[in-house]
Amino acid sequence: FETTMPSLRYMSMRRGVEDVKYLAKLKAIAGDVPEVKEFLEQAPKKVVEKERHDPTCADRMRERAIELILKYSKQIRR
Repeated sequence: FETTMPSLRYMSMRRGVEDVKYLAKLKAIAGDVPEVKEFLEQAPKKVVEKERHDPTCADRMRERAIELILKYSKQIRR
C-alpha cells in the first residue's frame, strides 16, 4: 500500500476535536447571550448522555453551533 487510510476511530476523534473548537469559538463570540449560554450547557449533554444512540445528534448540534456562530459574528460586526 502506498497511502495510508485513517481509521473510523481517528476520523471520529478529529470530528470531536473540531466540535470542541466550534463550542469554544461560540463561547468566545457570544458566551453571555442567553440563547448561546443555554446551547453551550445543553448540547454536550445531549450528544454524550441523552441522545447518545442517535447517530444524527452530533451533526445536528454541530450545525446549530455553526448557525449561532454565524448569527452572532454578524451581529458583532455591525
